[in-house]
Amino acid sequence: MASVTLGETRGAEELYASLLPYRDAPPPSSGFTVATRPVAHTLGELALLLGRKGDAAAHFARATAIADQWHSPWGRSRG
Repeated sequence: MASVTLGETRGAEELYASLLPYRDAPPPSSGFTVATRPVAHTLGELALLLGRKGDAAAHFARATAIADQWHSPWGRSRG
């Protein structure tokens, strides 16, 4: 999230590739008291940072579906 906030593209490609296998994972908050957003949402932001608007839209749509499934408010800010 810090890379996206700062617009820092260095390392973003590697982070994107590292997170991609987890795109369908539930929000890490399921079963915990600290809520975080679905990995797909972070992938969407990284895709935007990398100039991949089509990929970003798909990730944000997936994040919304995951958030709805888990009754989480995350995943609904872009897309």
